[in-house]
Amino acid sequence: EYSTILSGVYDPESSVANQKDSKQFGSSVLYRTEHVYADTGLTNIGYTLKLPTGTWVTMTYTPNTLSLEKYSFSNGAPVSYTDYEGRERAESLGPIARGCGDDSVVVTRSERLSDGDLVAVGKTDTGRTVYGLASQNAFLISKAYDEYKQALDGSVQKVDSLETFYERHGVVIIKNAKGENLVYIREHYSMGGGCAKPVVYLYPASAQMVSVRVGANVTISDPQYETNGWQGVWAEPSGNLTYRGQAYSSLFWEGQGQGEYPAISNGTVVKRADAATTMRRQLVDQGLNQKEITDFMAFWESKIPAKPYVRLTWLNTAQMDRLAPLVISPKPQTVIRVFLDMDGFDTPISLPKQKLIKVERKGFTVVEWGGLTHSAHPAGL
Repeated sequence: EYSTILSGVYDPESSVANQKDSKQFGSSVLYRTEHVYADTGLTNIGYTLKLPTGTWVTMTYTPNTLSLEKYSFSNGAPVSYTDYEGRERAESLGPIARGCGDDSVVVTRSERLSDGDLVAVGKTDTGRTVYGLASQNAFLISKAYDEYKQALDGSVQKVDSLETFYERHGVVIIKNAKGENLVYIREHYSMGGGCAKPVVYLYPASAQMVSVRVGANVTISDPQYETNGWQGVWAEPSGNLTYRGQAYSSLFWEGQGQGEYPAISNGTVVKRADAATTMRRQLVDQGLNQKEITDFMAFWESKIPAKPYVRLTWLNTAQMDRLAPLVISPKPQTVIRVFLDMDGFDTPISLPKQKLIKVERKGFTVVEWGGLTHSAHPAGL
């Protein structure tokens, strides 16, 4: 069931603790990596191959054909879709991958679905049964639909109703040879996203030139991010920056991190009315100052998911250094990176409580904040 295609160099250091299996292929070793998400019960699975040279390469794993071209559905659901320009396009399936890291996730497995939750809705091109959820109100259906709908809010693209989403089998389950429930979403219902507005502050002990590079595929930035990053930023202890003759208070970037996005294993679940207050308190708990907190809230408070309950999970400096490492010269003495993964739910969920650690600022200090909200700018469940 493997289709092994070399698709790029990959640094697996962030995944060592999540490696579940390995298999020797001559002098190369294939590793399977799993990230379990406590809030959705989904597990993202990826594969990497370590070559004899020490190079790591991402692999694809295709237990089921992703193109729907030769699939059949018992209710006659189409295997194509009409894009926003009115063109008919062949439809494909993809994993419900989340986060803003690399694309090494190749399948998503459900840890919570049982056979009683499933109903047969069609056949794959090889004759395997395609399952849907027995109710359009099932958690995975409503969650995926909410994210699809909210991502297109204000867009010119037509938004399908929940009924259409369900009838077209927006989310399907296909068992692999081991009987595991692999969860897929139709391509045009899958909303991709990047790490949203990471902002970098520089506080050197004395005014000096600083260079900053980020391990990400930067798509938007201010000031303009060049191929080799921001080179020659004049930074003052106050945090004031000058770059190419222009004054800035911070460096802003958006994009896809080149490392893996960590699993959501803990967090804080609060009522929506309490989310902003909780965010402010947790930013203080992690060592941000008043200006940084004000800047963060100015951007993120309006993006709190419009759901009765909100999950707040913070990625810390070590996790961000694996997801999108910062290379700063001269090297700072203190680095504080906080990144909020925020999601909304109709009912409260139970999660292990997250312990936040405050970092004391010493010497040249770099602070970065950013975030991702799945209900507004989703990259999947």
